[in-house]
Amino acid sequence: MISFRLHRAGAQGKFGYAADLTVLGKVIGGGFPVGAVAGRQEIMAVFDPRGTGPLVAHAGTFNANPVAMAAGLAALELLTPEAIAGLDELGARCRKEVRDTGSTMVPPATGKWHDPIQPLPFDLAKANQLLDQAGYKMGPGGVRTANGHPMKYQVDFSSDQNGPGDRVFQIIQADYKKIGVQLTQRVLDPSAEFNAITANKYRNYDLAMWYWVPIADPDFILSVYTCSQWNAWNDSGYCNPAYDRLYKQQAVTTDPQKRLQIVYRMQKMIYESRAEIVLVNNDTIDTWSNKWTGFVESPQGLFTQLSKNSLESVHLK
Repeated sequence: MISFRLHRAGAQGKFGYAADLTVLGKVIGGGFPVGAVAGRQEIMAVFDPRGTGPLVAHAGTFNANPVAMAAGLAALELLTPEAIAGLDELGARCRKEVRDTGSTMVPPATGKWHDPIQPLPFDLAKANQLLDQAGYKMGPGGVRTANGHPMKYQVDFSSDQNGPGDRVFQIIQADYKKIGVQLTQRVLDPSAEFNAITANKYRNYDLAMWYWVPIADPDFILSVYTCSQWNAWNDSGYCNPAYDRLYKQQAVTTDPQKRLQIVYRMQKMIYESRAEIVLVNNDTIDTWSNKWTGFVESPQGLFTQLSKNSLESVHLK
């Protein structure tokens, strides 16, 4: 099988080998219903009606269809080495997003403000070892007991994360089961989830899955974890006077490098407190037709909640 998404000559060209037979899918017709088979001359000779040996009939409804062939030629002309390289780059970015885990609440898209803290390694065996050392013995049904209570917890889940978020929860749920912790999902609309989190001074909920869309400057997302944001933006219940002092200090520090170091200290405090665990940082990938221009690119994409530049400047060339 050949894939033009890998290389203009398919996998053979990318990995440097020559197959006896090659099967080509409908991409050679630009999406039209057509396919092809190709190979070495002595193999393909059996299809040649001019041959003297045994022949193999090769009939098909779309054989030599002029529309499909014209579309295929146009598609192949567009699949230049540069276009293939662009597809490879997008694929590499997507794979990186799948592999990479998050670490701090200030995302990499903010550039220098992101402290590249290395997340702890994923290790179920180590997790089981630590739970054993803590005295949380495995009980009936493969559920551990902590302080006399089974380790069964409810995860409040925002309904606006349905779909991919559900799959993320299923993965987490399955892995927690392997270490003797049972998780159940409770889906709530965003307002109801926030109310559930903040109820009784944040003491009623077990766990919650949420998301944030931080802006380019870290000040806002840093403010979320201050004591003054209880029952407002704060969705974890984290409150630390030392952290609050750093937040006020970074807000008035005019030296960029000094402020950067304060911001790094704050990220480390939140990370080590486990107030919230960042699972992943999702990239926003914007694409547009080359017939248009005037887009204003930013770490948050073309269209953000804080700027209308792209909306006002985009136009046909």
